[in-house]
Amino acid sequence: MKYKKLLFDLIDYLDAFESLHDGGSHEPEIKDFADFLSWRCGKKKKQEEEVVSVTRERAAGAKNIARGVSLLHRYSRFYIKKALTESPLQTEDEYTYLVSLMNGESMTKTELNNLNAMEKTSGAEVMRRLLKANLIEQRPDEEDRRSMRVSITPEGRKVLVNLFPNLRLCAETLVSALSDEQLTAFDHLLWLLCECHNEMFTGKHDAELTDLHAETCGLKQSAGGALSKRLYRR
Repeated sequence: MKYKKLLFDLIDYLDAFESLHDGGSHEPEIKDFADFLSWRCGKKKKQEEEVVSVTRERAAGAKNIARGVSLLHRYSRFYIKKALTESPLQTEDEYTYLVSLMNGESMTKTELNNLNAMEKTSGAEVMRRLLKANLIEQRPDEEDRRSMRVSITPEGRKVLVNLFPNLRLCAETLVSALSDEQLTAFDHLLWLLCECHNEMFTGKHDAELTDLHAETCGLKQSAGGALSKRLYRR
């Protein structure tokens, strides 16, 4: 039958119509059913339009956030560059690598690169400069002699201690326009995103972009707004 699906749809609508009028004193007429169909179809169309609208708004919001994060990073580098003026450190990356070692525990070069979301070649260049300036030191890993572990030197610790007041000023300048409530919310959402993307960067580094997108969408369903850990907390 050519219109078999349409017939099944009409039967489903008729069942819904009957349930709506079940027990009523008024005997429904064909016009009542036609009005019901018009209402249900209009409601379905409105729901579909709302889904399209939400999808478009989410896409626009994602694009705006990506643009905003990119700009915020540039503004941060602008402030940090001023803070490093009289320091042996040349770049923000050198600072973040050094501060990652501040607690005194050594790391393998791979661990340090992953913690700072840095590609191997770029990370090697950052560590080369820090080694040359005697701000970090390296030694073979006792468990894997092919791997090198790096740690901060007393000189590197001294450089950081001297930098902290200016770096703290940079951080406060970057978020000074936010209220306490806004700052708390931003901090929560920012690190939720950082945890998600750290998993992608370290565990699925060679995956295709479409696969990474699908994976992050899956994480959205399970995150529940809660932070399980703080990977980068000071």
